[in-house]
Amino acid sequence: MKNIFKIIVLCIVCLSFGIVAHGQITYIPGTTVKPGLEAFLSGVRYAVIQEPTLQTDDIETKKALSVLQSSLEAHLKSIGLYVVEEADEDLVPDWNDVVFVMIDPNFTWRFAQSETGYPYSWHYRFNNIRCFFYSIIGFEWIVSVGAADSYNNSVQSAFKVIKRYPYNSAARVVLPKQQTVWSESRLKTYFQTNGIDAIEGIYEHQASDHRVALIKNKNQGVYFLIYLTGASNPRDWAEGEVQATLIETATPFFYKATWITPLKKENQYYFVSLEQGRLTVIDDQRENEIYIKMYPAVSDNVHRSDMPPMGVGTGFFISRNGFFVTNNHVIEDAETIIVTGLYQDFDSFYEARVVTTDPKNDLAVLQIIDPDFEPFPTPIPYTLKSSLAEVGENCFTIGYPMIFYTGIEPKVTSGIISARTGYMGDVSLYQISASIQRGNSGGPLFDKNGNVIGVVNSGYRNYEDVAQVGYAVKTNYLMSLIESLPYKPALLQENMLTGQDLPSQIAQISDFICLVIVNMIDVPEPTDSTDTTDSTSTQTPLGTIENVWFEPVATKNGVQGMGIHVKFSVNGMKNKQGQCAAWFYYENGNPLILAAPNGAYTTADNQVAVNESFLPNSDAVSFDDFVLFIPYSAFPCLGEGTFNLKFQVGIIDHNLKEMAASSFGTFTMSW
Repeated sequence: MKNIFKIIVLCIVCLSFGIVAHGQITYIPGTTVKPGLEAFLSGVRYAVIQEPTLQTDDIETKKALSVLQSSLEAHLKSIGLYVVEEADEDLVPDWNDVVFVMIDPNFTWRFAQSETGYPYSWHYRFNNIRCFFYSIIGFEWIVSVGAADSYNNSVQSAFKVIKRYPYNSAARVVLPKQQTVWSESRLKTYFQTNGIDAIEGIYEHQASDHRVALIKNKNQGVYFLIYLTGASNPRDWAEGEVQATLIETATPFFYKATWITPLKKENQYYFVSLEQGRLTVIDDQRENEIYIKMYPAVSDNVHRSDMPPMGVGTGFFISRNGFFVTNNHVIEDAETIIVTGLYQDFDSFYEARVVTTDPKNDLAVLQIIDPDFEPFPTPIPYTLKSSLAEVGENCFTIGYPMIFYTGIEPKVTSGIISARTGYMGDVSLYQISASIQRGNSGGPLFDKNGNVIGVVNSGYRNYEDVAQVGYAVKTNYLMSLIESLPYKPALLQENMLTGQDLPSQIAQISDFICLVIVNMIDVPEPTDSTDTTDSTSTQTPLGTIENVWFEPVATKNGVQGMGIHVKFSVNGMKNKQGQCAAWFYYENGNPLILAAPNGAYTTADNQVAVNESFLPNSDAVSFDDFVLFIPYSAFPCLGEGTFNLKFQVGIIDHNLKEMAASSFGTFTMSW
């Protein structure tokens, strides 16, 4: 019994870690049956009196309405409600704690004179008074107040037909939930156990404590944002709820989002972009909210299953043999650097390397080293100008700002030289009025004659306090950097753009402006249209294992076990059956052997193993998520306790020859 209990506990813990990663989300409906008004009012603490739309501009009618509203407000306060002007989060902690009230504008009134007292006074006599009550989720109640007289404050007495039970938090209207079992601590444990890709992690809003986690559903290939803390209406949100579902678009790291609003309504007109540890949410009004990646930090011991986050910037060529310039911050700490857009061709990608950098002035010189690159057949039309530009002089820049929003094509902005010094009087910079956005970094700044007079460095320093101001590093600092090279690129000495109009200049310049992509994932392979290889040829099969990840708890046909997910590709096996297999070992590397065969889960030598067949329907096939399932019952009992085990994945061709093998993965089993 003791051993069984330990296995159950292990399974429960592991299963909870796999809920969203493998698709299990529990929908919990909110309040669906409308309660009575008295019961509903007992669950709210705040009231907002809304203005009705009157059918007249008559001053006396507006005064009569004001009398009704004042009396209504006094009554609502008398039954324990706080009356606020609007459901602002600074005034109301939770919007579900609010009732919205409005007087029916179709009331009638007339002047009446009091029949007692002296002197006789005039007052309002009302008929057909009704009140509308609304909850934040759409429930509606109508209360008929009837007739009332403003004499001796009798109108407030008329509103006494509106009753409220004593406040009871259990009577609150409940919003629906898409609930998972995730918590921040469980997410961190899961990431530490299974690794993390380039964009998964925990993000925090830059101006509040709103925290969300981004995690990928391994089966569906869909990312989810999971709410952790910091909602504006915290009593209506629970840790682990789904905040958004992200759907891939044609642009890398730019997603269409189904966003769950604070009131639990699905809004399908949101978008999310991710780059360099920054998550930007674009709502249906095109307003941006920025979240910063907080976990895993550099010091956290989390396996990165992918490359670091992708970043983009702009570059411009200074020689025909592939030397180009960008900002140092664009390529700093890059693992890979890819450029595209040469001659505005975005189907070709070229690898580049750093030649030299000047971190102080945010400059970098790079060179294309890709064997597929050929020197430019036409001269570069612009030159580098070392003399200073004048204040007020016209200028323009061209680059790739905000490609996740605006698309992949070069954008031109123009302005003037605003000052010869930059932020805090920095003499290395120009201040310019041309609009500069993320992605412009590293682009050239031209004068009216097409001379390069600067290198745009948007985002290099903390310029948030001076938004809408652009800066560019002066060209003479770039020329000094080029002069320091042991072998110097051949720079063009004659400007070919002088005297041409701006459209003509841009048409020629654009061919030599490149999009710089740092840490790009899944670089497209160039295709050779002249390749006439027969897809049914008998070429030697080739296999590549690209990634392996472990699912500690999985279920297949009602049987519990574990899953090994494999991303691999094979070539030369069209219509030939192969196998993906996993073998299991002790921690010391010795095979995990059973005393007796166990059907499909042992090799001929009784080693614990699992395999699944695949049949490629073309000569080159990729499997993004090939799952090997093995039940817990396939493993021998190693004794009481927790044991570290290992596994290795291999790809086997139709002749039972191993084409590829992974490195060892580790996992634990408890008995």
